[in-house]
Parts: sequence; C-alpha cells; structure tokens
Amino acid sequence: MQIDSINLNNLRVFECVYKTRCMTTASKELHLTQSGVSQHVKSLEETLEVKLFDRINKKIYPTSEGDELYKVIQPALFNIEGALSAVTNREAEMKGRVNIGMPIEFGNNRIVPILGQLGQEFPELQFNLTMDFANKINDELLNGHLDFAFVDDFNMDKRIHVEEVSEEIHDLVATEKFLKRFGKKPGSTKSYFESLEYVAYQEGEPVLRSWFSHHLKRKNLTLNVRAQ
Repeated sequence: MQIDSINLNNLRVFECVYKTRCMTTASKELHLTQSGVSQHVKSLEETLEVKLFDRINKKIYPTSEGDELYKVIQPALFNIEGALSAVTNREAEMKGRVNIGMPIEFGNNRIVPILGQLGQEFPELQFNLTMDFANKINDELLNGHLDFAFVDDFNMDKRIHVEEVSEEIHDLVATEKFLKRFGKKPGSTKSYFESLEYVAYQEGEPVLRSWFSHHLKRKNLTLNVRAQ
C-alpha cells in the first residue's frame, strides 16, 4: 500500500503550509525551522512523485494535485485527532492565539459574544480579531495573517474555501419625505432606481448591488451614490 511509505508528519506539515500559504507562518505554527518545513514538503512531493506547490516570486501556490490532496487529508487529520482524544478519554485543552476576521457589525453582534463565552471556558485561549470588509479579509487570509474568517461576500479568491454558516437580511430603506423629492411613487424599473440617491456601505457599493441582484435580478445599474 502506498500509505506505508507516507510519513504522517509530512502530511501534517503539508496541511499547515496549504492552509497558511506561507512557509514562515507554518514553521511558527508547527514550531519547526523554515528549512525543516520545506524539507517535509519536498519529501512528500518526492514520495508521491507530484508537485504540490508552485513557487512564484517568493510566494507559494497549490497545484491542482495539492488542492486534491488537501481536500482529503484535512478532514482525515481532524478525524485522527478526534479518535486519539476519544481513545485516551480526554480532550486536549484549547490554548494559544487564534486569528479571526469578520465584518464589523456581524462580528460585534454575533461573533464576539460567542468568543467571550469560549474564552471563559478556555482561559488560555486568546483571540486576535480583524474587523474589516471582505476584500481586505480576503488578502489577510491569503497572506496567512488570519486562521479563518467570517465574510459577507462569496466572491472570494478561488484558493479560499468558503462555506455558508449564517444568513443576514438586508433591507433597502428610504423615508417618504425622501421619495417625495423625486415626485414618484416607489417602482421597480431600472430607470426608477437609477433616479434615486444612495448612501452606500463601502466603495463600489457591493452591498447595494448584491441587494438589487438578489431581490430584483438587476445588475449593472448606474447608481447615484452620494455618500459611502
């Protein structure tokens, strides 16, 4: 069996390098030297006779073979850890620092209270929070500065694995006084919405455009954004 020739440590190192996209960050997380991490990856590539990462301008990018291997071994390593804990009849105490990204409102209202409870249960667990827009969090994930994140946009880099964990309802609102300024009754035509003025959440108004796309199936509107 091919698995007989595989070093489990090599798989663990590969999983960490894939997740962080950075040899230096992986070496710190695994308490290994950077050269040691590189050697583990090289050994695994030689054993499998496939290239798992491309090195471009001092950055590493998983190959298609690397993507496939990660999809298999990441849950497998998690299950092995769970099985070992069950066999020894104890759970490893959670400790260390976790770097988490999140939107500001969602983070403050939903995530921070949960982390507060988790922190009380595990006193040695610390959290480093980054609250920002999805495009900024996208870059932080790729740079290895975040372990994981909650985002309000599925248009993330294809190298980032995304799963839906919650739903958030957005309402497009306006006062009657505001609408009377335009002398029109509320409508649903393209010209109607393009005639209004908007306060956007961020540059490029992705939240507004997401609302129009989801509720009215309208894209490429020319929106008159007065503030953001």
